[in-house]
Amino acid sequence: MADSAAISLAAMSLDDECNACAKPTPLPVLICFKCSEGKSPEGESTYTKYCSIRCRTAHQGQHAQHCKNQNIRRAIYRAGELLQSALYQMRLLAFDLKIDSVEKKDDVLYFKDGEYKGGKEFPFYAFPGDVVKDPGDAKALLSYSFCNDAPVFLNFLAEKALKGLARSIEQAELQISAQCKVRRIYPNGNVAPDIDMHSVMGIDGCDGESYIIDITGAQYGQFKAVMPLGSYVEQNNARVRTMYYAGGSRVSVVKDIKMKLEDPSSDPRCQIGLFKVATALNTTLEEWEARWQTSIGQLLLTDKTVFAKGKEELLYELGNAVDSALEEIFEVTDMKTALGWLLEPAGQEVQDPGAATDEEGRMTCIVSNKVEGSRLYKMWVAQGRADLQVSRPEEWKTTHEPNLAAGGTIRLALPSQWQGPA
Repeated sequence: MADSAAISLAAMSLDDECNACAKPTPLPVLICFKCSEGKSPEGESTYTKYCSIRCRTAHQGQHAQHCKNQNIRRAIYRAGELLQSALYQMRLLAFDLKIDSVEKKDDVLYFKDGEYKGGKEFPFYAFPGDVVKDPGDAKALLSYSFCNDAPVFLNFLAEKALKGLARSIEQAELQISAQCKVRRIYPNGNVAPDIDMHSVMGIDGCDGESYIIDITGAQYGQFKAVMPLGSYVEQNNARVRTMYYAGGSRVSVVKDIKMKLEDPSSDPRCQIGLFKVATALNTTLEEWEARWQTSIGQLLLTDKTVFAKGKEELLYELGNAVDSALEEIFEVTDMKTALGWLLEPAGQEVQDPGAATDEEGRMTCIVSNKVEGSRLYKMWVAQGRADLQVSRPEEWKTTHEPNLAAGGTIRLALPSQWQGPA
């Protein structure tokens, strides 16, 4: 408690007002210690200040919901931090890029592919930590081209971490204006095209706010794992292109793997191996919770010292789980025998109202005059509606507007042309 008081005192000024009576607060100031580590929607530390114990006591009822929301936000930001750290740990050990050289030029990290030999070599390679020494560059490279996979393979951890903190968990592919800070050079010297599609998670928090969880944003220079939805969209000029329910994109990943297994020229060992890694991570999470008789969600609500220690221990065990999984992957020669590693598609049981899914697990964008669903889904519908109005004004006026007024709906098609997300 003394540490919290010291931190809060350092953040106070003589201009602070009592939250109960609005009188100036004396120094040292009195705060609500129940939310002394709480966060604002933007992730900033906030304090509820009082001029006296009497005011703090009298304000308890009015402050209760705000106090609860502050702590929910702290846990949401910690959930993003934990997911991002787990991603870096997983990628560091199970890195699927064979890199020959790395060079940074004009704030962009260029890496050149080595020669891949398909089935003759292991599908995971050593991360070039000996040459990529800057922590920011390392995070950018670990994040590169993995944004669509991260929600698939870390979905179990995400659901555990966000249980009781989020009313909805979804995955979205966004078109963004940010430039990728990592560029890939193929063995033939060609540079991979820059990609403006990026996959993230979106949640409606139990604090009444909505957030984007972007654990692979480092490749775009975005290192924060969590940002308010509005701030993220504004900063990246983001437009929603596709949405999935939590874990729903696994449907298309599994379908792609099975197709590759029938193609002698394809090598899906890396993707199948990542499912094995994910299974190992999931088992370790359950074992960790059972051994410590707690949950990931409860860990996120502890004080900062307990959280830091618990997070460190959990990540250490997750790292051991990845190592063990890699040993088993290395021993398998026929990947068709490892199809049991493929996790069943998740997220199809609990759905927001207003949208169905197609055979690829994608949500459907349905325009109506009464849209239901998450804030991210409503944003997707609003953007699609605006695009339709602008691109087909006459059709909108004569056909779509009367249809909507009569209670009808418009099912929007997915963008016909797009680049795969990074």
